[in-house]
Amino acid sequence: MGDGEFAVLLGRPVPSGEPAGPIDEHDSVSTLGRARSRLARLACRVVGSLVRRAVRRNQSDLNLLFVHNIPFRAIAKMSGGRVSAEMVGGIVDACNGHLLRGARKLVGGYVRDARENRAWERRLTG
Repeated sequence: MGDGEFAVLLGRPVPSGEPAGPIDEHDSVSTLGRARSRLARLACRVVGSLVRRAVRRNQSDLNLLFVHNIPFRAIAKMSGGRVSAEMVGGIVDACNGHLLRGARKLVGGYVRDARENRAWERRLTG
């Protein structure tokens, strides 16, 4: 069955396989190829070429595959408290072409987290 016949059965045009719109924290690193930021697209190409090279050599590099397929929100979960959800939002903003807003969120989140961590350490140690 072709796309035309399927569209008739579906009652609307067949959706494309590519997601539309800006990148969000639920997208994986492999979707950076459609990012507005040149640096993000470069990172996607580099990671993609490393994955393809590992496949050609028949080497399964699970760390590389993990990085290639990890969603941005998991960066905060897997960083052991070094990256907050606010900082992930800054990374996503930078990938979507809002470099200054993303950098402000990233640095602001880092400073806030460091301040909160110091306050908790003072509370715990007495």
